Amino acid sequence: MGLLFLSDCLQWLTIAVVLIKSVWYYCLTKYSFWKEKGVKFMKPTFPFGNMRDLILLRKPRAEVIKELYDEFPEEPYVGIYEYLRPMFLVRDTELIKQLMVKDFSYCQLYT
Repeated sequence: MGLLFLSDCLQWLTIAVVLIKSVWYYCLTKYSFWKEKGVKFMKPTFPFGNMRDLILLRKPRAEVIKELYDEFPEEPYVGIYEYLRPMFLVRDTELIKQLMVKDFSYCQLYT
């Protein structure tokens, strides 16, 4: 009886370890999106991405986005994360104009 119980516990422990490692690997690949593209980005924190203060209601959306905007003052664009979703924050006015006029059909706007 004791050996059977130990076998069941070992099976559940193995399943739990495999599940946790799978979730960890999935999150790791999601959070490496901007690195693979060569775009500068702020290091995200699991599970909030870069929106921890917004999600925990510590700061309003405009203040969080402003802080992210000011993080890389010399870059025309930066990558950010909302939860596991990568987002593109454009800082350069000429690039914004090009995206909004010429390349608008390729954009998914976030509001």
